[in-house]
Amino acid sequence: MDIVMTLVVLIVTAALISMFMEVYKKRFRKDQAKRGEIYLVALVVTVGAVVTGYRGLEFVGTAWVVPLYAFLVFTVQFFLNMEIIKAVARSYAKKKGIDIGGLE
Repeated sequence: MDIVMTLVVLIVTAALISMFMEVYKKRFRKDQAKRGEIYLVALVVTVGAVVTGYRGLEFVGTAWVVPLYAFLVFTVQFFLNMEIIKAVARSYAKKKGIDIGGLE
C-alpha cells in the first residue's frame, strides 16, 4: 500500500473512531463518562485500529512508524469529534426541534 492510500485509510479510521466515540459517550455512558475515560477509550480504540491496519493492510513504513500513525489518528479523530461531528449533530437536532444542551 502506498503512502497516499495509507493516509486515506487513516483519515477514514479517524472519522469512524470519532463517530464511535460520540455513540459511546451519548448512548453507552449516557453523558456520565469523565474526560479521562473518554481519552483512554479513544486511545485504546485508536491504537487497536492502527496496529490492526498496520498488520493487516500493510501500511507504509516499519513498525517504528505505528506510534506516529496512532498519534495522527488520535489527533484527527479528536478534532473531528470536537468540531465536525458535534456541528452536524447540532444542526440535525435543530432541524428536528430537539434540545441538546450537552453539545453547546
